Amino acid sequence: MDLIYLNYFSLASLIGILFIGFTAFFFFSIQEKASGTIYLSVSLLFLGVLHVGYMAGFPFYSSWSVFHRWIIIPSPFLGTLFLAMFFFQYPQPVSKKIMIPAFSIALSGIVIICVWYFYESFSAKRVFYFSGHYWDFQVNFFYKVYAIAIIFYTFLFVAIGTWRMITLKGKDRIITGIVLIPMALIILIPGVFNAMSRDGAVSRELYQTVLDISLVTGLFIVLVGYINYTSEKTSILSRITGITLATFFLILQIVSIFIFNQYEESYDLIKKTEVRLSAAGLEASKDLEYVFQYDSGTDSITSLFPGNSQQPDESTLREFRFFKIAHSLFELPSLSNGEFKQSVEDILKNSPSGFDAYKAGVKEYLSSKNEAQLSGKDIESFFDSLQNTLVVLRNKHFHLPPKEKNDPVSLDKLFQSKVPGIDGYLRELKKFTLNPDVTDSATRDKIFDTFLTQIRKPDERTYKGERVYELNGLVPKHYISYFYVSGGKVYEVGFRYESLREYLHPTGKILYISVICILFLVLFGFRFFFQGALLNPLEEVVVGLREANSGNLEYRLEVKVEDEIGFIARSFNKMAQSIQNTRKRLHSSAETLDISVTDFSEFTSLTSAKMESQAASLEEVNAVIESLSNASEKNVDSIRIQNENLIELNQKSQVLLDVIDENIGTF
Repeated sequence: MDLIYLNYFSLASLIGILFIGFTAFFFFSIQEKASGTIYLSVSLLFLGVLHVGYMAGFPFYSSWSVFHRWIIIPSPFLGTLFLAMFFFQYPQPVSKKIMIPAFSIALSGIVIICVWYFYESFSAKRVFYFSGHYWDFQVNFFYKVYAIAIIFYTFLFVAIGTWRMITLKGKDRIITGIVLIPMALIILIPGVFNAMSRDGAVSRELYQTVLDISLVTGLFIVLVGYINYTSEKTSILSRITGITLATFFLILQIVSIFIFNQYEESYDLIKKTEVRLSAAGLEASKDLEYVFQYDSGTDSITSLFPGNSQQPDESTLREFRFFKIAHSLFELPSLSNGEFKQSVEDILKNSPSGFDAYKAGVKEYLSSKNEAQLSGKDIESFFDSLQNTLVVLRNKHFHLPPKEKNDPVSLDKLFQSKVPGIDGYLRELKKFTLNPDVTDSATRDKIFDTFLTQIRKPDERTYKGERVYELNGLVPKHYISYFYVSGGKVYEVGFRYESLREYLHPTGKILYISVICILFLVLFGFRFFFQGALLNPLEEVVVGLREANSGNLEYRLEVKVEDEIGFIARSFNKMAQSIQNTRKRLHSSAETLDISVTDFSEFTSLTSAKMESQAASLEEVNAVIESLSNASEKNVDSIRIQNENLIELNQKSQVLLDVIDENIGTF
């Protein structure tokens, strides 16, 4: 038996690990990064540890691989905690009075949950999930609390991030939203599906698929958005590498689902052929474990394979009986409403023990049908929808904590439906399981197992074998089983469960190698390619700009390739030449101006000498003028005095004339 079986889940976990690792390294490598970026990187690393745990569990079939759960349990809590710290720190830290108490309380809660899990799981039973192909601890009550706690921590960091996004402005608000929304989807959506899977509402396979797709999609959005909007210092190559890896991993994650589904269908086709050969008495497969033949006439089972590793038991006989009665209903032709219901009633009269709930469901379903014509296809359609409901019911019952499995109140919640037919089935099941005479959980479990017996379909793959393994007990053996009808006989052919894992392993190995090759191609091949095509030419342009900035306009770039960078180099050379020519013209003009300034200086010197001579002459003239001015002032004073004397003489003469005139008048 091989030790490792690679499948879709292990591949998806590897992609998640590599993508998270690169994204965390990208944020770590940012120079001059914001204070919160380091917390974002640490958060991503813890989410990466979550996928490391899954990758450690999925490839191994041995029951010891259950301890991968010890890696998984703490990781999402720590991832959400450091995401909350990122929002507290980006772009600038908020008050430590808020951060430190919040961090301490949240971390204490994580420690309590982890210690509780380690204690509960150490001696717990182990259960194998066929839908996820991995082992887990059967600690159902803890997982319900754990699922709620994960959602609570997720809402906590979402609330903190929303608060910061509202209070911040501009580009910081955009960056916060770019991180908050995708990371919330990465954690919240899988958290909800995890809670639903622990409740049995969805399969673990669906949860794992949602987890892996959400991770790659969310990280793709974070990386692309952060690269396009951040103002932090990043290199062109890191941006190109990040976008390329994100694109490759997202595509490969989605494509790998279809690849593995196709290979599983191919496996089923191969096994269908081997089933027919085995039913014919031929040992057509090395994986064959048992061949059972059911004869409805004698109601007996015969083992056709001498090396049977499994012997038919009561549950095997019940499956054959239920299969026979159900397919008798499916094969009914199209009849009028009344005739069809009567034919169904005749078949149901011969239904085996334990078929009571199915019988009640079929009767209620038909009573709700008023069509003129009905056929076995209608019954088959009802059974398909009923089986979907019963898958959920089986899971819910399986995941109930031990105390609740014998609690009528808790069990009553399982029997709720408003769909005609399904409601009738559940009411009948409820009547038997909640019978007051049934007081122990073992009896109730047996009733559940009987009434919830699966209605098998021909050529449909079914996993069989005991799922629960008690510590130090016998390790259960698992099978892959198919039903086949031929010659009025019903056959069940079982193969080793490992045969499916072995069939998928080579495909998983090829895809594993492809993922690692893509990683190295992008990380190192891109660097080698872009070194000559982009990085070196850009570096030469940067060197040219530095030379020009330092004043060396003689420096010229060599145009090696006529692409965009070649155009930049040629434009740089033209710019440098233009600046150089302008500089020469300015130098020539400066020299001409210097000569003109010299001539003008000589002219001004000569003019200055002449001006000084003229100034001396003017000073002499000024002295003469001042001398004349002084003499003139003396003459003016003399004239003024003489004038005053003349005025006085004139006045006296006038008085004398007046006196003479008076005397003449007297004579």
